[in-house]
Amino acid sequence: MTSSPSTFVAILVIFVSAAATLVNSQCHEVHIANFLPASRRGTVAACTVDSTDLGFATIDANKEYVYKFCGDKTTSFCRLYWGLDKAIVAYVFDDFSGTCRGATCYYALRPDGAYYSDSYPPKALTKKYDWAKV
Repeated sequence: MTSSPSTFVAILVIFVSAAATLVNSQCHEVHIANFLPASRRGTVAACTVDSTDLGFATIDANKEYVYKFCGDKTTSFCRLYWGLDKAIVAYVFDDFSGTCRGATCYYALRPDGAYYSDSYPPKALTKKYDWAKV
């Protein structure tokens, strides 16, 4: 049984395509931890991955909201609301910001803003966003 060069090329193309799919489908886990004082309306996250709206999630005080997504050519952002008058738009993952390049992203919500770490549990937190009035 002999293989033709075209058979070898076809097998190689399939292998390279499968490998590229595996490399390009890195998965990410996003943690949003609420360290804010309890408010009557609560703290709400409205997150989106590409064009998929993940809906609204209420995050109780001292609790976390976690979501996962896969892909390197993906954009994910969250609109975070604290009570009725404060908000942050956090760009969790996009090709331009360089944020959330690893497998885990961690955001801690505090009264003065949102802090970021690329590990869970977080080793160090860096302030990333300030609260804005809405």
